[in-house]
Amino acid sequence: LRRWQADIKTKAIKSYFADMPISKITNGEYSGIEAWNGDIYFTTVDDKGNIIKGQTIGKKLLKIRVVDNETNNPANMKQIILRSLFIYNVISMILSILLVYIIPKNNYFVGVSLITIIESIFIIITTIMVVYRKDKRGLHDIIGKTKVISERG
Repeated sequence: LRRWQADIKTKAIKSYFADMPISKITNGEYSGIEAWNGDIYFTTVDDKGNIIKGQTIGKKLLKIRVVDNETNNPANMKQIILRSLFIYNVISMILSILLVYIIPKNNYFVGVSLITIIESIFIIITTIMVVYRKDKRGLHDIIGKTKVISERG
């Protein structure tokens, strides 16, 4: 259901921006729009079609950006995917699917419940880290070796 909702959201937002020149909206900073896991990204691609720069619409509006923790360069695709695995609970979804094949049917809901509890603990810990750490990095940032910075100066 989540995937279906993400696909609908992606199509709706992409169709909204279809007739708008992205480079004009973003003052030449980005040239296109892409979607991944239900999030919409303003993007710039190189001659080979590789995304070299991207930012979600929400981050663009809030004037924040995800960057490499050590170099402050834009986060690469590996970092973004690794970070997103935890933000969007992709790992817990994969584990839930694997449980169908691994454990008996009567124990499936116990296994999924345990995964949900672990996922909730991860979210709580991440929230506490973002609120109380000096660098405001959550577990997903530490795992992805990223941080969120302000573009305001």
